[in-house]
Amino acid sequence: MRGDVISLEEARHITVTAAGYTDILSDTTELQAAFTRLGVVQLDSIGTFARAHQLTLAGRASSTRDGVDEFLWGDGISKAFELWVHAASLVPIEDWPLWQFRMQRTRDAQLDWAPEAKEKSRILSIISSQGPSTMSVLRDGGAAGSGWNWGPTKLAVEHMVWTGELVCAQRRNWQRVFDLPERALPVAIRDAQVSADDSMNQLMNRALDVLGVATAKDLADYYRMRPSEAAKWLKESPLAPVQVQGWRDQAWISSPAVERARISRAVNTFVGPFDNLIWYRPRVERLFHFRQVFEAYKPSHRREFGYYVCPLLVDGTLVGRADISLDQETLTLRRLSFEEGKTPREDGVVSAIQSTMTMLPATRVRVTDIEANFASRIGKALGEAGISYELAN
Repeated sequence: MRGDVISLEEARHITVTAAGYTDILSDTTELQAAFTRLGVVQLDSIGTFARAHQLTLAGRASSTRDGVDEFLWGDGISKAFELWVHAASLVPIEDWPLWQFRMQRTRDAQLDWAPEAKEKSRILSIISSQGPSTMSVLRDGGAAGSGWNWGPTKLAVEHMVWTGELVCAQRRNWQRVFDLPERALPVAIRDAQVSADDSMNQLMNRALDVLGVATAKDLADYYRMRPSEAAKWLKESPLAPVQVQGWRDQAWISSPAVERARISRAVNTFVGPFDNLIWYRPRVERLFHFRQVFEAYKPSHRREFGYYVCPLLVDGTLVGRADISLDQETLTLRRLSFEEGKTPREDGVVSAIQSTMTMLPATRVRVTDIEANFASRIGKALGEAGISYELAN
């Protein structure tokens, strides 16, 4: 990169390829490489056509959604543990030592919802005697609560996970399985000691490598660090700031991300609504001039775009969106629409559709409520690609 000013177009390309949406595939360990690189993958329970973690990982590797779960939990060897990192998240198992400082911070906070000693003792007794246990086993007939109105067992278990007294490193049929760290974690990982400063340094470097180009606030958001922590780290790092044309704040750039952008091109795909690329909405607007919204939890009459809406990435920028669902083997795209002035190439849209169909997998696609002036062109492109399709209003 020459000088200390880069164009918005350069920043977009560096960002998208740094995020892993690139034609460079590692090898047969693509899922592991993608997961390790991201360092954190958000979880969500909505499964309209795939779950959040499946979209995030399969979108960066040649995998199906079921292949993601098989990789994570299929062989009984823990690949990840769950922690509140960027909301409810999966974190690579080898990163357990890096998060001890946050677990300690939670222990020291003396939160008002911390469990009573008696409830903790009961939960630990069950797990010690019965082995890894689901929430329903730990509840032992107690009230389940609903939504964010957690019952006493869930409150206790969540607190114990956040403090590292319990670990969730497996799921069975989507149910979390809780165990003791000394039993669930490899000894070398469990006993490794990393200082808070070293943890921060490693995590911030990783975040910048995944973001590619980032302001201090962008960097803080990735792992939900305190903004002051990100600012302090940047001040003490040897990194030189750069200016992105059109951005008000200073940015910093990752050299590995620049090299990755130099030798690769971005792929066309639908991006899951919980994807790392679009977590921080101010950054999304700055980079792509795209307003990211998620409306699944709104009443239907208040939704502008739909229920499970995924942004469309074509030629390295966000150009539109569609409300996506799956009915048996038919992928349905409702309200496929494009941002003003951003109508993409038809073959770019088709390649994004193809990648989603492969990931599910699906055998045909149904497109409804598409912009009239684009419908015939997209239909022709789908047909030329050999995709079974239906266009409907």
